[in-house]
Amino acid sequence: MLVTRLKSGAIFASTAAAGILASADLIKAISASHDSNHEQARMHLYSAIAGGALTVATGAGGVASVATAMAAGGKAVAVLGLTPGGWAVIALLAMGAVIYFTLQADDAQHSPIEIWLKHTAWGVVTPRFTLAQELDAWHSLHFSPRITPKWEAHRGIAGTLRLHCTLPEVYGQSDFQSKIHVTLYGAPLKSVDAAAALRTPGAIVDLNTQYVIGPLTDGPGADRGWRIGMHEDAKVKLEYLYRPDPENLPSIGLEQPGAPDPLVFTSSSFLFDSIDPAKLAPVKAPK
Repeated sequence: MLVTRLKSGAIFASTAAAGILASADLIKAISASHDSNHEQARMHLYSAIAGGALTVATGAGGVASVATAMAAGGKAVAVLGLTPGGWAVIALLAMGAVIYFTLQADDAQHSPIEIWLKHTAWGVVTPRFTLAQELDAWHSLHFSPRITPKWEAHRGIAGTLRLHCTLPEVYGQSDFQSKIHVTLYGAPLKSVDAAAALRTPGAIVDLNTQYVIGPLTDGPGADRGWRIGMHEDAKVKLEYLYRPDPENLPSIGLEQPGAPDPLVFTSSSFLFDSIDPAKLAPVKAPK
């Protein structure tokens, strides 16, 4: 009886997970359609359909497996017309389709320059940028810093988040200001300087209340960033203001995408990125 309950719980969890992923693909399809990226919307829709088939196959196949295990004589029990083996084949095919269409959707993602061209005054997609929005998008394309996250897991709950920041090449003297806040379960953590921690023999950092931060590169060049040692469940909030040429272009100042909200980075895994790549895009379609 206990084994049966455990199997039933596992079936329910697997089916629910497949259903959630299918729903997420459907939401992405709607979002891509609103952004006038119809090719990507189709790929996400096909992935959602395949995910729905995977959900049904997971649930029905699991029920068939439990029924077969409980049946006398070990005879395979069919559920919705298929035995556990049949549902397993359907699940494998559906999983392959989900992976394929997900990869195709990623390939169909519009680049920032494509978004800008499609929504300019001479673009072919509506809504179009206003004049002010078009200028802001143009400045973002040319001057926005590029942030690239990389998560490295260590033992236990510890890990290192590397945020690589690349500034565009400009002729004048640029000005880059940033703020980083790290929280754990909503509570702010105290920063510990990486260099100071290394100079202190026997220094102990409590990742439940602290994080360790240091520069990713030496010197204030175009390539810079941060190396953050933290709890795997911590969240890193980044805000910045970049002025590419305060002397010759005093009116141009670029904040992080989505400002005034900060960019939020977390640990990553095989299934989840540190941040949704779309949130790092310098240009977004007008609403």
